[in-house]
Order: sequence, then C-alpha cells, then structure tokens
Amino acid sequence: MIQKILFNPLFLLIVKCLDYCTYKISNYLQYCRIKTLFPNAGINLVFDKTTTFKYKENIIIANNVSIGPNVAIGAKSKVVLSDFVRISQNVIIETAGCDLDTNIPYEHKSAPINIEENVWIGSNAIILSGVTIGKNSVIGAGTIVYKDIPENSIVLPPKSEVIKNKRFNKA
Repeated sequence: MIQKILFNPLFLLIVKCLDYCTYKISNYLQYCRIKTLFPNAGINLVFDKTTTFKYKENIIIANNVSIGPNVAIGAKSKVVLSDFVRISQNVIIETAGCDLDTNIPYEHKSAPINIEENVWIGSNAIILSGVTIGKNSVIGAGTIVYKDIPENSIVLPPKSEVIKNKRFNKA
C-alpha cells in the first residue's frame, strides 16, 4: 500500500513541486537578507547565514563577492571588498584592536582594510587592520595578514610572507 502511494506519479510530482517551492523561498529569503543588510551591494553577492557583520554600514561590497560560512567581518573602520573577492570559511577580517600604548582599560584603534579585485582568501585566515591586499592575490589557509600584500602575490603561513609573485600570460 505504501509503495503504491510513494511511487505514484502524482505523489512524486507533488514532492518535486514542494521541493522546488522550498528552494525558491529559501533563495528569496537569502536575497531579502542581503538587500536588507547591504542595499548598495553589487550584483551576485553570496554569503552564508552564519556570516557575522559588525558595523555593516562601514562595509562596501562590489560585484560577484562570495563569503563562506562562519566568516566574521568587524568593520569599525571601512572594509572594501572589490569585484570577484572569494572568502573561504572561518576567516576573520577585523579593522579594530586594542592600543597597548594607552592606559588600562585599553582604548580601541582601527584602520581600514582594502581587498582588491580577484583576491581569494583561504579558510581560517585572519586579516588585521590597516591592510591592503593587492589584485589577483591568494591568501593561503591559516595565514595572518598584518601588512600590505602586493598585487599578484601568494602568501602562505607560517611566516605570512609573500612566497611567490604570480605571472599572468595574456594570450
């Protein structure tokens, strides 16, 4: 009896329709969340529901930006994510930190972060305040970026230094 119901073509059609409707509603809710948080963001912005944004008014997002799950972006100062930036899971981007030159309790200081076009940031990387990451660069998984990275660079831990400059051949 159950097999007749489960494999009935009408029942299968209803299940497919419900699945499609659920998919469309989920996409629409994600679109609404993106437009609510970032009304001026570029096209094709994708981020997970576990992504955390602090001071979202200081975050500028261009076109075709993808942000993975469990990413935290703290933007006490401006954070710019340019076109085609890819941020993998568990990345921390933080513009603020404690000024250890002041008396306790330490005051916060912040500096902007600029991530230029076509940058890929690997999982568990940490991007600290005042950094610019140049175009076409790759930040390896687990890297701590505390100084500017030139264009076309590959940066890997443990020293977080540029290990290679990528060359692009134009055909």
